[in-house]
Amino acid sequence: MKKKVTLKQIARELDVSISTVSKSLRNSLEIGEETRLKVQAFAKFYHYKPNNIALSLKNRKTKTIGIIIPEIVHHFFSTVINGIEQIANENGYSVIICLSDDSFDKEVLNMEML
Repeated sequence: MKKKVTLKQIARELDVSISTVSKSLRNSLEIGEETRLKVQAFAKFYHYKPNNIALSLKNRKTKTIGIIIPEIVHHFFSTVINGIEQIANENGYSVIICLSDDSFDKEVLNMEML
């Protein structure tokens, strides 16, 4: 498995600050166009992907939707989950599905985990 490139590595390689890399990747106007384009090209070449866990800690938002259902065999639940996931993904959210098996205790455990 290839190691993921980080903001720190991009900054070191391009001899700029981590803040400059971060702002460049968010298209901040605080960063000059030449630097912004250079950082974005480097990130694209090395397939940079933001660390979603780090972002969720920083922003205090996980952009994750948790769904608890009693069982997955019903067509109703699979249809609803499919619709939720489609709209969630279009808006940058992830979906986690938990099964409760019609058990209140398991539902409580799922809620705590989510």
